[in-house]
Formats: sequence, structure tokens, C-alpha cells
Amino acid sequence: MRVLFREAGRYAVARVRAAVLEGEADAAVHSAEDLPGPDHEKLEVIAILPRGDPRDALYSKNGAPFARLDRGARVGAAGTARAAQLAELRPDLSIVELDDGDASVLERVGHDLDAVVVAADSLELLGHPERERFPLVQIVPGVGRGAIAIEVRAGERHRLQPLADLDDPRSRMQVMAERAVFRRLQAWPAQNLGVVAEVQYGSVTLYGALAAGARSPVIRVQRSGPAAMASQVAAAVASALLLQEESAGSGTTWR
Repeated sequence: MRVLFREAGRYAVARVRAAVLEGEADAAVHSAEDLPGPDHEKLEVIAILPRGDPRDALYSKNGAPFARLDRGARVGAAGTARAAQLAELRPDLSIVELDDGDASVLERVGHDLDAVVVAADSLELLGHPERERFPLVQIVPGVGRGAIAIEVRAGERHRLQPLADLDDPRSRMQVMAERAVFRRLQAWPAQNLGVVAEVQYGSVTLYGALAAGARSPVIRVQRSGPAAMASQVAAAVASALLLQEESAGSGTTWR
């Protein structure tokens, strides 16, 4: 069994998928957050591994908490939705929208940035001390954050059953519900959208956040329902985000 892992940096999902389609590998392992919205017609996600913590975390100079950052402090954030949500929490800060949210941005703290907000699991993996993690109702993370997806060629599940057995039903339900919202909102770039699902005691709660720009008002939606109806809850979130965006009438060009 040949499994191709996505390399660090900007190694494209498309290139890893091509290797599987061309028979160079039997399976591809991706960060679920990096998967495009539409499912690939010739590939199948046969497993979502147990998910890590999808929340965002603050990494700051001298360990200062978010509430105690100095007025005007420069805080780096990758992604328009993340930046807009931070600006909403602390309008007095200077939010610097970054092109890349990987570990390299941590080196800028104490130099041109006073703090950065990145995925909590990234800090944990690197062993860096975080100051705090943001509740999901404050900073809604990107679709699939903290989850690993395994893709194979369609119809080959039976041959690769050991990989399929790695699937975590709870994590799959969360990620697929988030992706269902994402697919319904394909007119908007992924960086403008935050969607995360919580599954607990047979119920699913979906949080959605949409922002046209880093300093634009954040449209927020929360919907809950039985876990068995996760797809319907996802449809309700997407419809509510669309309705509120249309009602706002911003006329903003998405970027």
C-alpha cells in the first residue's frame, strides 16, 4: 500500500491527487481544510481521522493575553474571516492580514508583529506556548480545521479497507457538515468563510461566519438539530448566511 502525504508548505492538493489518479500512490492524506469545495468525481474520501482541536489560539510577545494587548498592537492573521472576527473583538488593534498562516509567521512575533492568531493544533504540534484559545462562538475557524482526510480512487475502498477502518464517525459528520455549507457558498472564496460543527449527545450545532473584508462586519449564523439531520442543518446555515449577506446589500467584491 502506497500512501502519499501532502508535503509541508504549499505543495498543492491537486498534485497529490494527480499522483493517486495516475497510480503512483494508492491513497493521499490531506489536511481537510485544504480540500477544495467540490468533491472530486474520480476520488473518494474513505476516512476522516479523529479530529484535533479546531480552535484558533493566540501566540503573543511576552505571553500577553488578547484582552491585554496594547492598543494599536499589530496582530497577524491569515484569512479574511479570521482577521475580520479579530477586528470585531478588538477594533483598537491593527490586524495584519497574512498570506500564509503556517509556523513561519511565529518568527515575526517580537519583530514586526506583536502577536499572531493561528490554528491551536499547529502551536501544540510545534510545542510553542499559547496564551489562550478562542471559543468557537468568537472565532469561527475554516472548514475542516484540525481534521485529516484520506482519499483514494473511487471504487477502491474494498482493496484499501485498513485505511477505511481509520474513519472516525463523529469527525466525519463534523467535516462533511462543514463542507456541505462550503459547497453551497462556492461563489465566495474560502478565506472569507468560517464554518465549524460540534456534535454532542446526538445533536449537531453549526457555526458560520462570513466577512467580505478584514474590516467588514461579520455575518454570523448558528443552527442546531439532530445529528441525523446534519445535512439539513448545513443547508439552513448556508441559506441564512446568504439571506443576511443579501440583506446587508454591501455590494462588496469578494477577494
